[in-house]
Amino acid sequence: MISGDTAVINEGDHLMCRCSDDEYHLSPLSMKMDYVVVNFALEPTRLDDGLIYEASSHNRAITFEKKKVIYGDAGLYTCTNEKYNDEASIYVWVKTKIRAFVTRKSNETMGIAYRSHIKVPCVPTSPCFDVKLFQGSQEVAVDETNGISFDAREGFTITNPSYIHVPTEFSCKIIVNERTDSWTLKYTKFNDE
Repeated sequence: MISGDTAVINEGDHLMCRCSDDEYHLSPLSMKMDYVVVNFALEPTRLDDGLIYEASSHNRAITFEKKKVIYGDAGLYTCTNEKYNDEASIYVWVKTKIRAFVTRKSNETMGIAYRSHIKVPCVPTSPCFDVKLFQGSQEVAVDETNGISFDAREGFTITNPSYIHVPTEFSCKIIVNERTDSWTLKYTKFNDE
């Protein structure tokens, strides 16, 4: 399902992103996946995991293709013409029956990068999931007036200073088909210390 600048597909589906330039812009295109630039060759590059990168002459059309996606393929796909400062993006979620979160392994320990806010990257495999946030065992009310917001592409952003201290632990929970999937992140220090 594609809606504006987002798409939801199922694990195992075929994914193809194609960018092409119009006849008036003669500068090369580039593609990024979650802000990492993909290097395209003129000859199609086929990798063991089903990825195909392909570019036409002068990079005026580029294609990223994966025959069977997995939940880890979720993310932001961006096509850029840097010379003209043009950019088009689509965020793709990959639904799976195995996991409710795209994010890294649970119980990871991190430092807090900024004293003004915390990012808790609980990214679900579907934007339709109801993601709950907990600090310790207490559920945290997600409300922008409370200094806590949620974006299914990035997770939670906390700007309320009463939650920004170390050590602290945040957990995210999703209940799907009577199964609870949770993910925990421990913050042990401020990175500027």
